[in-house]
Amino acid sequence: TKYLSENSLDVCIKSLSTLVDAFELWLDQQEKNIVPQILDEMLKEHALVNINRARNEAISRMRQGIDELNNNETAFEAFKLANLAMQMQMQWKDDVVLKWRPFQVAFCLMSLCSTLKEDDEYRETMDLIWFPTGGGKTEAYLLLSAIALFYRRISCNGEDSGNGVAVFMRYTLRTLTVQQFERAASLISACDYVRKNYVSDNFKIGQKAFEIGLWVGQPSTPNTFSEAVESLESKNDFSTPEQLKKCPKCREKILWDADTKNKKIVARCISDYCDIDKVPVY
Repeated sequence: TKYLSENSLDVCIKSLSTLVDAFELWLDQQEKNIVPQILDEMLKEHALVNINRARNEAISRMRQGIDELNNNETAFEAFKLANLAMQMQMQWKDDVVLKWRPFQVAFCLMSLCSTLKEDDEYRETMDLIWFPTGGGKTEAYLLLSAIALFYRRISCNGEDSGNGVAVFMRYTLRTLTVQQFERAASLISACDYVRKNYVSDNFKIGQKAFEIGLWVGQPSTPNTFSEAVESLESKNDFSTPEQLKKCPKCREKILWDADTKNKKIVARCISDYCDIDKVPVY
C-alpha cells in the first residue's frame, strides 16, 4: 500500500504489469502440469477450460485495469488515495505496513473498469473471492470500495453530485455485520482523514465528509431517533446506536450524543490528543 500510494505513475504501472506477467507465466506452468498421469481426461479438460478462462478473461481484465490507471489521471489518483487510506487505517490499528497479497491486487485490477465505468462489458459479471477466513477478502473489497469513493468525488470535481451512497455492504449474520462494520468504519474514517489532509491541490474532492451507516434491524439498532435517545439515556445494550466503542485512530472511547436540533446521533472521540473529533459513523 505504501509503495503504491507514494510512487509515480510509471513506477506503479511497471510493478502492476510485472505482477500480471508473473501470473501469466504461472498459468503456463500449470498447463504443463496437466498430464494424463496426474489427471484423468475429464478433469484435464476442465483444468484447461479454467486456465484458458484465466488467460482470456482474468488477465485481459487485469491489463484493462492497468491501462485505465495509466490513461485516466483521475483513476490513478483515486487508486493512490485508496492505498494511502488502507495503509493509514492499518497503522492506526496495528502500526504495521499493509502488504498486499497478489490475489488482492489482481482482484482490484480485474474489477477496476467495471467499478468505475458504467458502460464496461463486465458490469453484469459477479466476481466472487473464494478464500478461507483470514485470507484477506475484506481488505480486497475495501480497497476497491475506497477507489470508488475517491473516484466519484474527484470525477465530480468535489461538487455535491459526487456525494451520496456509493457502496452497500450486506452480510448474512448480524454478528458478522457488526464486526465488519468496525473494519469498514476504520477505512471510512481514514478516507475522510485523507480527504482533509492529503488530497493534491490538482484535484477537488469536496467538503462533505466520507461517512458510513449501519442498519441491522430493531433487535440491534433503534429504528427511530426517539428510540435511539431513549437507548442512550437508559444505557440499553440490547438495541443501541453505540455499535462502535473505540475511535478508529487513537483507540480511545467514543462518546455518543443526541443532536436534538438535527435529530442525529453523533459519535465523538473523547481524547484531547486525537485530531479526529467527530467520527463519521451513523
